Amino acid sequence: MLSWYVAQTEPFRGILAEAEIKALGFEVFNPKIKTTRVWSRGRTTESVSHYIPGYIFTRFDINEDTGWQRINDARGVKEFMWAAPETPARVRDSAMEPLMGLCVDGFLPGRLADETLFKVGQVVKVKGGIFSGPVTAVALKRLTVMMEIFGAKREITLAKKDVESII
Repeated sequence: MLSWYVAQTEPFRGILAEAEIKALGFEVFNPKIKTTRVWSRGRTTESVSHYIPGYIFTRFDINEDTGWQRINDARGVKEFMWAAPETPARVRDSAMEPLMGLCVDGFLPGRLADETLFKVGQVVKVKGGIFSGPVTAVALKRLTVMMEIFGAKREITLAKKDVESII
């Protein structure tokens, strides 16, 4: 049965890891955010960043796909998140589906936060999805919150419609 697994990537090597895993014949999900920055005099630049920096999802049947161990040796991949020795941690489909449902061609919609609604350091609540619950707002150019994901603190960018103030 096909299942999703998560691998940690080397710093700034998520795109390389994605390409390498695909080249091995495995499905990959690496959600990204595309942002446009407007400079003075109207010049704009577009950049792509990872929605979950340092992690990538890959899908395979652990019982049927005998070559899945090669993913751990792919360039850009640091290691799988392990449930037990020699057994990568499976990510439930119910956790993956909401995140995948938000993506369009692998990108999440980037929205600017209304800086008047939230303050840096304020505890806010994520309304739903796999990241629901209270978190701390750490930046407001885009609404960036600090969350604990896979045992490490990570900054995650969310749409303001997905966050509400906790009074």
